[in-house]
Amino acid sequence: MWQRYTLYDFRVTAHYLGDLILLLAAVLVVPFATAVVFHEWGPAVHYLYAIGISLIVGTLLCFVCISPGQLNRQQALAVTGFAWIALALIGAVPLLMSGHYGSYLDALFDAVSGFTSTGASVISDLDHLSYADNMWRFVMHFVGGLGLVVVLLSLGVGGRSSSTMYSREGRSEHVLPNIVQTTRLILRISFVMVLSFGAIIGVFCIVAGMEPVRAFLHGLWLAITGFMTAGFTPGASNVYAYHSLPMELALMVLMLLGGINFGLYAAVWKGRTNDLLSDIEVRAIAVWVTLLVVVTALSLAASTTFSEGPAIMRRGLFMVISAVSTSGLMSVAENQMVSAFSSGSFLVLALAMSMGLAAGSTAGGIKINR
Repeated sequence: MWQRYTLYDFRVTAHYLGDLILLLAAVLVVPFATAVVFHEWGPAVHYLYAIGISLIVGTLLCFVCISPGQLNRQQALAVTGFAWIALALIGAVPLLMSGHYGSYLDALFDAVSGFTSTGASVISDLDHLSYADNMWRFVMHFVGGLGLVVVLLSLGVGGRSSSTMYSREGRSEHVLPNIVQTTRLILRISFVMVLSFGAIIGVFCIVAGMEPVRAFLHGLWLAITGFMTAGFTPGASNVYAYHSLPMELALMVLMLLGGINFGLYAAVWKGRTNDLLSDIEVRAIAVWVTLLVVVTALSLAASTTFSEGPAIMRRGLFMVISAVSTSGLMSVAENQMVSAFSSGSFLVLALAMSMGLAAGSTAGGIKINR
């Protein structure tokens, strides 16, 4: 039974919300360090402002209740709900100061999109965005894709309230007996995926003619947006700008991996590889994706934009996987999207996005097992 909120409930909620905002201050160090490394002193100051705001607000909220008790369901729900709002409000500050947004509302839109791993953006002149600001966009994807509470608990913050906050964020997967161990395993798997695929994609960028440092950053950012099934890209022309089949193949694999239940990763981690092949949800995903690719390829073949079979399969496969994983990445130009994809194709992609992939993954949608 849900009880009326008391003043004490608000104080406890404020304390744990302060913990999350203090975590944001630590996360903001990543784009600040990026700005310092690349001598982007303007953005460095912007992130110092954001760090200062986070430290002040987070500390004040923590002092509202010095020794909070264990969170109940209502309090945990309030913490996780308000956390998305509070972090987006602060995360939008350096974006606004970058000069690439017309108003605070525009910057807030991108911050919400980043933390919710939606990938929609209203940024202007993305191709000339600083390294630090681009890093921040993908850090938001990383934190939001995993879930704010997962990151918090992996650091050991939350104590006895960890299980309550974890479940209130909409998560049910317990791949290990202990909640903190579970969140740390999820974080470890994510780091391994992002760094390994980031290096692979970075090599593809170098082969394509990009300078090594920029190639590494683009590889890292694309790996984050792929595994977190998010949607931001470093440039305005999306994945199409790279004109790289190997990169598209790597991203397709990564998007599918991001759509697999973390419980299966834990099983593979323990040596039970057969669990992955025998999982009913994985098999359903294989059938579902194959069906969507066939329908989309037939639709593309009916247009005159792509005349060769390999080109049709390449574009169709990538767009379907991007849609079904709710990533939103594009391997075709905007004019090709309009000319090659019929109304039926858009309906198929919309259906794919609404369904999503596996429960307990970074992908959105209704989920296959439902």
